[in-house]
Amino acid sequence: MHMLYLLVFTLYVNQACIETTTRESNVMYAIILMLGIIYPASYDLLQFYRGGVAEYFSDIYNYADMLYIYGSLANSILQMIYGPQEIVLKVMMIFLVVLLITKTFFFLRMFEALTPIVVMITTVIYDLRIFMLFYTILILLFSQIFSVIGLGNANLRLDKSYRQKVMLNRKLAMDYKSIGLHAGEFMWTLRMSMGDMSCIEDAKHL
Repeated sequence: MHMLYLLVFTLYVNQACIETTTRESNVMYAIILMLGIIYPASYDLLQFYRGGVAEYFSDIYNYADMLYIYGSLANSILQMIYGPQEIVLKVMMIFLVVLLITKTFFFLRMFEALTPIVVMITTVIYDLRIFMLFYTILILLFSQIFSVIGLGNANLRLDKSYRQKVMLNRKLAMDYKSIGLHAGEFMWTLRMSMGDMSCIEDAKHL
């Protein structure tokens, strides 16, 4: 049932977010999405009824199940009402995709051939938490260097008039206009750490 829901979810993303088909088609897929989550919801409610409140909430994995199940139900209903282009629903869909990844890995452990690699990936991700903390700190601090230098910031140019600075700023850091240049410096540094040197183009204007 989970794999079926995953397939329908993928089809819905393609139809609603990529192909941007008609509202009627989106509603049909949203209804199928809601039907696909009914079985997990019923099983979760049965577990809640049999085990009781204290036992149910004592298991941390049940919180993830609640977010996954009732988040999926809410998402299906809101998709039918407002459509897939609302920013709040986009954030909800991204959150559900993350939960889908964890749930899919959980179900893949049922296959004997896949169990070792799923356990290995889970262990590696957990063991990387310290490295990721240091990596994030380094990216944050290196991004401050670019902020001081003025990467993508035409306001620091002394050889340009105010009008020229405004015109140049419109061309620089186009990827980060919506989040601001300071956050953009962080994203630039992160991309450079992974081998993407796109900031070199904007560095020509320093």
